[in-house]
Amino acid sequence: MTESPDIRPRGGLPSSPSPRSPRTVPVYGKALPITAILDGELVVLDDQGRAHFEPLLRHKAQPVLHVFDIVWSEDRDLRDLPLLERKSILHDLLPRGGSNVVFGADHVVGRGVDFFRAVCERDCEGVVAKLAQSPYRLLRGRSPWVKVRNPNYTQIDGRWDLFLQRHGRR
Repeated sequence: MTESPDIRPRGGLPSSPSPRSPRTVPVYGKALPITAILDGELVVLDDQGRAHFEPLLRHKAQPVLHVFDIVWSEDRDLRDLPLLERKSILHDLLPRGGSNVVFGADHVVGRGVDFFRAVCERDCEGVVAKLAQSPYRLLRGRSPWVKVRNPNYTQIDGRWDLFLQRHGRR
């Protein structure tokens, strides 16, 4: 365990709030006092728990860290473990009940179609389908994960324009 975790984001939008920004390092460091590599994304949630892109890009609200997977923890490479085993390790490490800045994603087994319908009804972006036994690696050169997008997602309109404006490319 470390007192000051080294949190370094990879990927994502360069202008979005990141754990490196002064206002988020102390928040995430206190919420996750572990040495680990996590897979997740920063999101800004509305009052119904739905992620919203515009406030994240414009730094209008404190983002939360939505963690999907754990790749490495306390000197142990977890990539070859099955997804559900990694999720179990992850959920054991995440704060219980007291954190409003870090939360884990559950794995829905056997009800993917119903879950996707609910996601679409709530106007969420989509779901990522993962094989329960998959390692955190390519399988035969392909990702074992599939992103299934909500075809009627309303926040997609104008998202790219907003991103380009933010980066002075328009």
